[in-house]
Amino acid sequence: MKLFYFQQSFLPILSEGKIENLKLKYPKFEKEIDTLSLKDTTSSKKTLDWAVKWLVSGQALVNEIGDVIQLFIKFNDRLNQDERDIDHWKSFTELRNRLFELKNTKSKTAQKNDVKTAGANKIYEDEQVILILIKNKNASCMYGAGTQWCITMQNEIYYEDYDAKNTIILFVLRKDLDQTNPFYKVAVVHERDFDNNITEIQFFDAEDTQYDSYEEPLSDVKNISKILKIAEKTAAAQPKSNIAKYASKEITIDQIPESEKTDQFWTWVLLNNYQEEKIPENVLAKLADNEEAEIRELVAQETESEDILEKLSNDVDMQIRMYVAQNKNTPFEILEILKDDNDELVRRQAIKFINYRSF
Repeated sequence: MKLFYFQQSFLPILSEGKIENLKLKYPKFEKEIDTLSLKDTTSSKKTLDWAVKWLVSGQALVNEIGDVIQLFIKFNDRLNQDERDIDHWKSFTELRNRLFELKNTKSKTAQKNDVKTAGANKIYEDEQVILILIKNKNASCMYGAGTQWCITMQNEIYYEDYDAKNTIILFVLRKDLDQTNPFYKVAVVHERDFDNNITEIQFFDAEDTQYDSYEEPLSDVKNISKILKIAEKTAAAQPKSNIAKYASKEITIDQIPESEKTDQFWTWVLLNNYQEEKIPENVLAKLADNEEAEIRELVAQETESEDILEKLSNDVDMQIRMYVAQNKNTPFEILEILKDDNDELVRRQAIKFINYRSF
């Protein structure tokens, strides 16, 4: 204990001596040496000799060297064992590039946190695979990247369709295969009834080929029986999502958090309006720009907004213009324009509703 105390109390004196010696050796660089000594926050100033060597060589600027030694200290525990000694590095550029690589690569702890915050849980891992429970659309897009799965299409509602049916999805991510192999990612889809009983299990490879058994896409996974048992147990234990509760009429739309009411959620509601909810006009205004004619048709029927109806009265799709003519909220001035539409069916509907509403 006394020796440890002596060493700890003596280190600042040694480091001060190191700084003074370097200043005496390189008097033209006194100011720069002070700057570098402040960047090295270790008690022994363990990087200072190395840093001054590169300063004096003229191969790097003082601020650049200072940034590198700060990163070296910060990421030291993430370097390989032999890389943790500053004298291992005979090239300033190589060390800088290595440290920038670490700076731009998240630690394992950060990666695990990302998994949780992205809406996924790592359920199992061995040297061959990782099993991920997908809990929301962002996670599906993130961990399904590189596949042809429809549930990874951010702007579509395929994920919402699965979610509303109380389906639980897990991804098997292979460590031993690259993207050229369609089995490098396999989706394990557990269909459930609204009592959370698993009714069917399907498998999809990265090319979206469906399998009714694991035998082809996962046959060479050595712990596959154990992994599938874990996956099934996990799927059975998951609570319903809010959209599944809404679909099963356990909750109303007002009970769904606003953070979950994305454009795709509202699109799904518009197409599957089990509870005949009134969709907000600001949402319908966005959906009026949807590239799918089916969506715009539903907006034309649902909206009460004159601005939206005016916009859709100019739609290239005659079916949508016809629904505008049939909407009881369409102003007469818009109907007057539609009665001269270049499509006969639109003209008929406009005239019909002008006459009907005139009584």
